[in-house]
Amino acid sequence: MRMELHGRITEFVARSLGLPDDLVREMVDACLEPDRSRRYREVKHHEVPRELMVKYVVEARKRYLRGDAVEAARLCGMLLHYVQDSLVPPPRGRRGKALHISVETRSASFDPSTVPREWLKPARGLRGVKYVIRALHPLNDPMLAAQRATLYSYAIAAAVFDTIDAPPEMDACASLAKEYLSMKGRREAIVLPLVISLLPLALFANKFISNSTLFLYVLFVIGFTLFVAMRLAIALYTRKCEVFVKNIVHSRILTTSLLPMIGVLYLALGLIILVSVALVLTSLITLLRAPGVSILEENSWWYRYECRAPPHLCTY
Repeated sequence: MRMELHGRITEFVARSLGLPDDLVREMVDACLEPDRSRRYREVKHHEVPRELMVKYVVEARKRYLRGDAVEAARLCGMLLHYVQDSLVPPPRGRRGKALHISVETRSASFDPSTVPREWLKPARGLRGVKYVIRALHPLNDPMLAAQRATLYSYAIAAAVFDTIDAPPEMDACASLAKEYLSMKGRREAIVLPLVISLLPLALFANKFISNSTLFLYVLFVIGFTLFVAMRLAIALYTRKCEVFVKNIVHSRILTTSLLPMIGVLYLALGLIILVSVALVLTSLITLLRAPGVSILEENSWWYRYECRAPPHLCTY
């Protein structure tokens, strides 16, 4: 897109979000920087890898959460440049170059303020941002490309500068997961199998004390299992929602990683170690069946959770 259109769209987005003037200027200047500076020419603006865009979003959100709104605005502005250029066909080949010039030229007069306010929708959390980024693709219609660039830019910028407190539909997912996992007997069905799975491991640790390599590996698995069980116990028995969210999300990943670790021991210790595998699998299945947790996995750090929204509001 032309620089002037980049500037108009980005300023419209920033002001629509109600950002102060200094952040508006920072975001607009950063959005124009990739076209001004040669050091950004190594990245093909119209074919930016989706992973790079996600990286910009994550870093911008983290800066905002730390209180560095200026740096967040700078990173967001650079990201919006790539988002907007992704809607214009890349200048590949003779036909591609002609189409590229045509779309850029004819879209240069687009006025972002003509986009209806009710069309401006924020993306929610990292999952919502990834959904928007996946939707980016070149358009041959100049005005449609400029319009989509405005809508997508607003959605992503709104996610970066979203409130720290989780919106009701997101907080409801934390409420749903906490309510499900706090039911009587369910917490014990998760933590106790992990603790009991240590018994076969401890038994074989003594038998293989002469084999230093295997002995140290068994001790590592025992220590790792205790660590996972501790994280799960903190998550399941705490009353603080924020502590629950962070620990339960990490514990699901850690419990999953236990299975291949114990699987390696199966090759050395034989069938008896399958008891530990079965116990860990029981704990993991209960965790994976918990509703609402999957959406929290990507957004556990994006918001601050209170678990006050009714669970039925969780739509994810």
